[in-house]
Amino acid sequence: MKKIVFIIGSGRKNSFNRTLSQVAAKALEGKAEIEVVDVLDVPLLNQDEEFPAPESVEEARKAFEEADGVW
Repeated sequence: MKKIVFIIGSGRKNSFNRTLSQVAAKALEGKAEIEVVDVLDVPLLNQDEEFPAPESVEEARKAFEEADGVW
């Protein structure tokens, strides 16, 4: 099964991007595995804490590496 990563780029609870991704995920049920990367979970770049990367950054990187597609 294909894996699609959705990027949620807004912090708003009912943002257009978040709502649209939920509709798309529902339409893809049984056709693709969906993973969501929310920008609220990924910290701003701080070179003092860049290495090793925060766990949330590593999780996002892994999701993108394993994805067949990104929305």
